Amino acid sequence: MRGLNYNHLFYFWTVAREGTIARAGEVLHLTPQTISAQLRLLEESVGAALFTRVGRTLRLTDTGRLVFDYAEEMFRLGAEMTDVLEGRVSGRPLSFAVGIVDVVPKNIAYRLLEPALARAKASDALTAEVIATYPGLALDDAHPLAGLVSKLTGRAPRAAVSYGSEAGLFQAAGIPSVVCGPGDIDRAHKPEEYITLQELNEARDMMLRLGQYVIGDRTVH
Repeated sequence: MRGLNYNHLFYFWTVAREGTIARAGEVLHLTPQTISAQLRLLEESVGAALFTRVGRTLRLTDTGRLVFDYAEEMFRLGAEMTDVLEGRVSGRPLSFAVGIVDVVPKNIAYRLLEPALARAKASDALTAEVIATYPGLALDDAHPLAGLVSKLTGRAPRAAVSYGSEAGLFQAAGIPSVVCGPGDIDRAHKPEEYITLQELNEARDMMLRLGQYVIGDRTVH
């Protein structure tokens, strides 16, 4: 397929929208014979039939549907461009993508986004679409696993934090999970993150107690 004739494409698009060549001719102020000839040229250029006839109407072939989808977007953008140039609209809305882990409280997320949301609402330009999510981890404090970790470490499990890990995926799959390791989460994911020797020793002791628990020693403390 060499150069695309946009006049032919426009005639095809109009016929597809109107359903018949006769109605398309009325819209385009062209004779049916002229439109039919232009459609044949487009089909030759594409290398495939674009319509099949069903009674008195035309139905798009698979190739015709593909071409129509592209044409629909092209002519929509063309109409939008004309509106922008003539000052009827201010332009295409900007895309504002925000990623929020599920465990972040919604009221906090809203407060962070509130200035942008207020401006978008004022301009009537806000649309929202969830394109991806990541399951957060929030094990119930009363869960036996939380109790076990508390027993092994001597500390109560901490509330959910605003980052994701594989544990959230495990929990979403029905496998109770916790994230437990040496160090302080307040120092994590920051420049010069570190753990102390004492924290490493505590982690070692916890693993030893976990091993004892696994082999059946329920007196671990």
